[in-house]
Amino acid sequence: MSDPSPDAVAVIAEISQLLFLSRVMIAGAAFVFYDYALTLSTEISEIWNSKFSGAQALFFLMRYSYMVFTVFFCMINLIPNPSKTVGVEGLPLISRLGVSCLKLVYMAF
Repeated sequence: MSDPSPDAVAVIAEISQLLFLSRVMIAGAAFVFYDYALTLSTEISEIWNSKFSGAQALFFLMRYSYMVFTVFFCMINLIPNPSKTVGVEGLPLISRLGVSCLKLVYMAF
């Protein structure tokens, strides 16, 4: 049998890299949501039941902006062909807004 062409080898390598990247993204998102689920009871007892302050606002901004960003990042990168999927025209704009919000939050530190 003959050796595969260099183009076929390159395509197979790229597909395997994309599969690996998508699996890493899913694992990272699962880890983030698992961490949120573990600390939700402490958050409710310590943060939600206290008087509203600037630190509490910063906590909510940090915690939930990253969660929203993670969901949108996975949606954008894991949709196979966004041009054929209904209702994703605004996702690039939402992604840019999410990245901008995260940069704004991290600039506070």
